[in-house]
Order: sequence, then C-alpha cells, then structure tokens
Amino acid sequence: MIDSGSIQLIEMRLIVDHRWERGDYLEQGVTLPNIPEAQLGEPMPYESYMVARAVGKLIPGRVGKLVVEFPPNIAESNELHTHPSDRIVTILEGSGVFVAQRDNNFVRHFLQPGDRIYMPRWIVHTFWAYCEGIKAFCEHGPYRDIKNDPEAYQPWGPIPESLK
Repeated sequence: MIDSGSIQLIEMRLIVDHRWERGDYLEQGVTLPNIPEAQLGEPMPYESYMVARAVGKLIPGRVGKLVVEFPPNIAESNELHTHPSDRIVTILEGSGVFVAQRDNNFVRHFLQPGDRIYMPRWIVHTFWAYCEGIKAFCEHGPYRDIKNDPEAYQPWGPIPESLK
C-alpha cells in the first residue's frame, strides 16, 4: 500500500519534470499561498546567511514546505549549486533573478511576487535577490535537512559575471 506522503512526492515529481521538459517551468501571476502565522515554525538557520520557517512539520523523505528569506543583494550561497530534491518556489515578496542551466546553456529570469519556478532535482541554479531581498514559499520533494544531510546541497561552481 502506498501512503499519502509517497503519493505527494510522486505527484510533485511528475508535475516538476513535465513542466521543466516542456520549458514551462516559470509560471507568472499565481495566487500567493495564504500561510497563517500559526502554521509557521520558529526561525531556523537554513544556510549560513538565510533564515527559514517550516510550514507544518518537516519530515525528511516527505514533501517539505518552508518560507525562506534570501538576504538583499546576494546570490544564494554566492555560487551555482544543485539539490537532490525537486523544488517548487513561489516568490511571496521582493524581487530578483533565477539562473539555471538548461540544455547546456544558462537561462536567467527576473522574479517578482506571484512568480513560481518548477525545478527538478540536480539542476544547476542559483537565486539572486535584489535590494529588498526575497521571501519565498519553497516546496522540497523530498525534504532533506540541509544542516545534517551533506548531500542536500552540492556546490557546482562560481557564478559567471555575465549572469549577475
């Protein structure tokens, strides 16, 4: 018997892979999720320079939902990197750029509130926040604890100046 957590992971993977393969991985003008303050966990370190708050309980191996705050004027980890999980990222506040490798080329997309990115596992990418930073609702399938799982984040290389 497949449990509901496994079904959520399978559905997420199918949606993310399908949208990425079609080139339809940037959705604009989505309705922002209503996340009641009571559902948010305490602020927790996410990466050394970011803060995240869990939406509900985070269980490694299941779909995990977080609200992540990217500091102003900085690229995520200041390098291109990958993750072993699928991601759906919805911009709640702020603006910036999403950079990713597609078909051996880098693409760059301006982001603002209401934009949603569907990104499969192992895609080389980064997010660059502008002066007001970025607040994003992030769904990880599956969630992996970035602080305790060394494979949850894999550095790839420096960000070329042309992409900044």
